[in-house]
Amino acid sequence: MRSDVAEVLRFAVYDVTGFHTTYPDRPYPKAVFAIKAAWEVKEQVRVLLRTGSLEDAELAKERLEELVQASKQPETTKLWRTICRWWKEIEVLIVTGATTGKVEANNTAIKHIKRTARGYRNPNNYTSVILLRSAARTTA
Repeated sequence: MRSDVAEVLRFAVYDVTGFHTTYPDRPYPKAVFAIKAAWEVKEQVRVLLRTGSLEDAELAKERLEELVQASKQPETTKLWRTICRWWKEIEVLIVTGATTGKVEANNTAIKHIKRTARGYRNPNNYTSVILLRSAARTTA
């Protein structure tokens, strides 16, 4: 994580809470550190998913584990357990770059087309509307 980004986040939260203007001589409130730690974990997950090799992914995973342990938050711990549980699938994503994004987009489009075609009593008209909308969508 870039330290300048972390500093910006730290001061942004610090100023939003109004703590700086109200109590300039006091240390940061604990919430600032909790937010910063969660943000660092989130950024490390992004780094992990952007890696191009399994070796880099292992290093990023180790760094993520360090950040999760340092944050001591139940949300980040739960995220870590989820990543560990899905690690084989994450490795496949890193190696192949394959996602289900296109399939999910098509399924959503089909749901929208079917939703707008509801109300047709004639099954042939219903089918025609679905096919015309999907054809118009693919040519656009």
